[in-house]
Amino acid sequence: MLAVFRAWHQDCQCLAWQLHVWEDGRPSVELLPQDICDIMIDVTDAPPVEQLLLVAIARDPEDLPRNSAQAGDLLDCLNAVIPPSGPNGHVAAYASAVRLCLPEGVTVVPQSFVVE
Repeated sequence: MLAVFRAWHQDCQCLAWQLHVWEDGRPSVELLPQDICDIMIDVTDAPPVEQLLLVAIARDPEDLPRNSAQAGDLLDCLNAVIPPSGPNGHVAAYASAVRLCLPEGVTVVPQSFVVE
């Protein structure tokens, strides 16, 4: 499993892609069907804008980035994809953009959230 955020960044005062890094330092984690995991992101300084969490799930761990170099390649791809137009991009459009950067057969599940 891989977790990707389109979240608020104080440095640029904008929404930007960010990969979740797991406790072992890797960008993806192998889970069994019964496993539960926490995905934490610090959004304490975020304004009330729609942010996005995308979870990518693959049967084959090789389909997801397994080290920082592969994670960097994924972020480069995500940043090269033109985001949806309009002030708040549609969640499904962002999920499609992430799918373009991952191998076929990877399932992407989007969930938007707003910090209140």
